[in-house]
Amino acid sequence: MPMDEDGIWLACKKAKSFGHGKYNGAGGKYVVPELLISGAEREMKEEFGITARQLEKVAELIFKGPAATDVDRVVHAYFARGLHFGERLCDEMGDLQHFPFHEIPYDGMWGTDLSWYVPTLAGLKVKGEYTFNPDETFTIDRLDFVKDFERQI
Repeated sequence: MPMDEDGIWLACKKAKSFGHGKYNGAGGKYVVPELLISGAEREMKEEFGITARQLEKVAELIFKGPAATDVDRVVHAYFARGLHFGERLCDEMGDLQHFPFHEIPYDGMWGTDLSWYVPTLAGLKVKGEYTFNPDETFTIDRLDFVKDFERQI
């Protein structure tokens, strides 16, 4: 999730596929054998056209579907600072929008975001697990505040 030097949060509405119409940060699958942080850098450049001087991991989240056959999604969330804006490489996301922290559009984000995103803005690091229910609500299965994350390759 990129932030400019003034602490302004930058986000896009998802233009295509899963999560269409919701505000979101850049994301996707990392390509083996790249490091998780390298995947985050690549996705941010592709979807937002942004490179960052610094990435800080702030959350590790597991999202489970309501059925046993659903694939879990593991999300490693980073704050990005020291931004350089360049050319976007894909059209998966809508236009980049700027929000002061007191105007972050939580009502246009995933319902789970409020539970983990607000603590990260306060400087905490979060590990969480969520289950999405068939009616598009969710259950918080676990939400822990951690000092740091184990090294991820």
